[in-house]
Order: sequence, then structure tokens, then C-alpha cells
Amino acid sequence: MLGLQVTQRVTREYLHGMIKPEQQTDSSDAEMSGEHLGTLLRQVSKTSIGEIESLIVELKTLHKKLQTDGDRIQRDIAEHAELSQQVMQLTKIISDSVKKLPGRAA
Repeated sequence: MLGLQVTQRVTREYLHGMIKPEQQTDSSDAEMSGEHLGTLLRQVSKTSIGEIESLIVELKTLHKKLQTDGDRIQRDIAEHAELSQQVMQLTKIISDSVKKLPGRAA
């Protein structure tokens, strides 16, 4: 959303700079020539397309990072579950061994 707002602001500022005061106040012909509008549109489009492509690259980078982080977290969870299971097994072995100690009332 912020990227869109920035793009709109930059486009407005760019357009404002592109239209010269004499073009803005020309009373004989209030419309700009088709050629000038075409040039202006191409320049604005080029800027907008560049910004959009930059955002796409950034989003792809973030997407890849999220996938990588998600995969790492899944591996960590699986490893934790395996270690927890091993701890439970060791705890049972120790508990059973303590029960078998001499002098221990059953």
C-alpha cells in the first residue's frame, strides 16, 4: 500500500514538473498536443513499470526467504520432537533402573 502511495506521489510530482507553466495557462488551446501527451505517458509509464518491477523482485526475494525459513522451522520442529521422544525413553529407562536398585521397597 505504501509503495502505491509513493508511486502516485512521484507520478504527480513528475507530471507537475513535465508540464511547463506556459502549457498550463495557454488559453488558446487548453489541451496538450497528442505528441506531448504520448511522450509524457511513456515517461510516466516507464517510471511506474520500473517501480513495479522493483517491487516484484523484492516480493520474490521475500517469498524465497519465507520458504527457506519455513523449511528450517519444520526441520527444527521435527528434530525437537525426535529429541523429546528420546528424552522420554531415557527417562523411562532411568526410572525402571532406579526401581530395581537394591534396598528399594517395591
